[in-house]
Amino acid sequence: MRKSSVPPADATQLRRRAEERLKKKPGRPAGKGATPRSEEEAQRLVQELQVHQIELEMQNEELQRSRTEVEALLAQYTDLYDFAPVGYFTLGRDGAIRRVNLTGARLLGLERKRLTGRRLGLFVSDGDRHTFNTFLDKVFAGGTQETCEATLRRDEGCPPLPGRSDNRRLGETDQSIVQIKAIASEDGQECRAVLADITKLKQAEAQVLASLREKETLLREIHHRVKNNLQVVSSLLSLQSVYLKDKRAIEIFDESRSRINTIAMVHTKLYQSKNLAAVDCADFIEDSADGLLQIYGGEAAAVKIRTDARGVFLDIDLAIPCGLILNELIANALKHAFPDKREGEIRIAMREDGGRYILTVTDNGAGFPDGINFRDTASLGLQLVDILVKQLQGRIALETNGGTAFVVSFPAKDPVKEADREGKADTRG
Repeated sequence: MRKSSVPPADATQLRRRAEERLKKKPGRPAGKGATPRSEEEAQRLVQELQVHQIELEMQNEELQRSRTEVEALLAQYTDLYDFAPVGYFTLGRDGAIRRVNLTGARLLGLERKRLTGRRLGLFVSDGDRHTFNTFLDKVFAGGTQETCEATLRRDEGCPPLPGRSDNRRLGETDQSIVQIKAIASEDGQECRAVLADITKLKQAEAQVLASLREKETLLREIHHRVKNNLQVVSSLLSLQSVYLKDKRAIEIFDESRSRINTIAMVHTKLYQSKNLAAVDCADFIEDSADGLLQIYGGEAAAVKIRTDARGVFLDIDLAIPCGLILNELIANALKHAFPDKREGEIRIAMREDGGRYILTVTDNGAGFPDGINFRDTASLGLQLVDILVKQLQGRIALETNGGTAFVVSFPAKDPVKEADREGKADTRG
């Protein structure tokens, strides 16, 4: 923006420029009958007057140029103020409108001259009136910028807002949702408020939320159906095992049922959870342990299971393999750690430490047999555990000290952050 010119501040420079301009003008003859001395003084006086007159003329020219530039800038700022995409308001302490731009007048549906002196709160819907009044009190009380959202109502006789059709039914009002930001003046007698129409933004948000709710409903239905189908398979295995006479075959069927039930339980927890992205490990581990006790209750009637996994959440990619690992380790302890139905205890703990999940399954039973590598056994369960740990890019360790303890660790990831990252990737794609 070009700076406006101002009259020279140096009087000496102004006098020099005036004298130079005077030399270019034809001189005036001295008056008749004047003596040489008086003629010389008169000429000097006339010259001084002419120089002063030229100074005034130059100052006037500079002032005229400055005035023209100021008027042009004022017109420019007035246009920017009136035709801004948001409404500008100046409100008194009582909320009365003192000044408003054209956009603000269109938001309220009245001419500016009809708005002056009227309270802005009268144009706020009844449901938001109290919120707006509280907001205005905070503006004048705190001296800091405050923000609120409110719904403006417009009378039936008002013209439609720009970009909207006027096909309202009788008795309807054209409402718009605005975000209001305001700050009080230094003397605290008025405040400057900015009103931005966010109706379309709110409508878009409502559509997105409706779409998300619809997708959540579909996801819950998918998890529910998968769970039902897995339970049907488990029930078929249970019915089929009734006709089996071989003990080993019955054990295989029971192990298969427990694995299927574990996967079904993950889908059940996701179906029941408010957060479809994560499974609460505390509930999942407790329910898994109860289910395994029912399956192996005859062999481990005197065994108690204690769990501790508060505050740990897993997404489905981690929950299913982790659940299967947990299923195999608990089942292995129930079957082999407490022979002859002896009493005992199994402790299950899961926590997050240093960016890794730590799962521990400990029992105070007979202990793991010496000389046997748990990674290379004929047991399908322990082989499956080793495979699933590798799938999780984790590690497993066996500790034998007055019992058996399996410690499994694998990299942690936040289900919420992962969901956000995937959403951003989908947007870029």
